[in-house]
Amino acid sequence: PDCSNHGTCVKGECQCESGWKSFDCSIGEGPIEVSCDNKARVINTQFTVQWNRPEKVGSVYDFIALYAHDAPNDQPYMYRYASNAEGQQTSGEVTLQLPSTPGQYEARYIDAFTRETVTLTGKILAHLPCPNDCSGHGMCARNIEIGRA
Repeated sequence: PDCSNHGTCVKGECQCESGWKSFDCSIGEGPIEVSCDNKARVINTQFTVQWNRPEKVGSVYDFIALYAHDAPNDQPYMYRYASNAEGQQTSGEVTLQLPSTPGQYEARYIDAFTRETVTLTGKILAHLPCPNDCSGHGMCARNIEIGRA
């Protein structure tokens, strides 16, 4: 075998380089990761979730979904596929939108075939906007107006 350019063939078997596995060294090793910035957001706003996965890990049907914290995997608010129609990607980002209800949410990377959570972002706090955008004299932080001097 050619060992997918990630290993050496020794007596008919691939000896994979570090970071690669499988009989032909075609599958990357390592975790699938998701992240997003700013874990406190105003309700009904969009945010971006970045994701990374090793080569040939996951499928074009895997998705990133937004859930109420501790909700079961069959109850997402919304989801976006973690690949495009052109094939499997190893990294990317998706845009999700928070619901109109304040609360704790999380974005999860879901394996499409098992419907299991592979990894998640941690809690995302959705809060109400501050009144009158703090009248232009402060900033809103978790539904608390902070005045500027």
